[in-house]
Amino acid sequence: MTRYIKTENIIITDGWIGYSFISSIPGYIREMHIHGVGDFGLESSSTSQKESLWSQLKALLKNLYYIIPHKNFILYLREAEWRIKNILVCY
Repeated sequence: MTRYIKTENIIITDGWIGYSFISSIPGYIREMHIHGVGDFGLESSSTSQKESLWSQLKALLKNLYYIIPHKNFILYLREAEWRIKNILVCY
């Protein structure tokens, strides 16, 4: 994880016990929202909102492109994110 996420970032998770180790890593802050008790976070940091966006991005990428080269993945991801935020996408 430390290889991919910069320190001092806030990592937002749900209450799954598998994420409990995050708080013990120096330099990382975990914000936890327990869905089972109705805690879905604020609008700007909702885990459900992030999961929904990721689900839309994956579906869009799968339907628009057959193969995405690893070196260009971030460009495809940014395009899909822009499409979702700026235009009505029918896929």
